[in-house]
Amino acid sequence: MAEASEKAVERALPAPVVPRPAMALTQARCGEPLRIVGLRPGSAACMRLREMGFCESAEVCKVVDGTALICVLQGVRMAIGRNLGADVLVERISPAETIC
Repeated sequence: MAEASEKAVERALPAPVVPRPAMALTQARCGEPLRIVGLRPGSAACMRLREMGFCESAEVCKVVDGTALICVLQGVRMAIGRNLGADVLVERISPAETIC
């Protein structure tokens, strides 16, 4: 009887959430779907990045990695300097999780 109640408790508990490692946008590979998890604290350009749409939980895809980073954010291609890209913290997401 105790075994049955333990199994019921195991089924009722949600699966543990495994945190994904965050990295700077400059470190991400081109073409992989990403989600913004935050902006580097203390960044002088933090407000400007938010005005451009680089906000937490927004999906972004880096298209070109050169002197400037070209990204697709909310269906719009935009270029930002590498110094700004270093302030954007992202995580990889699976293609099934994308809403685009």
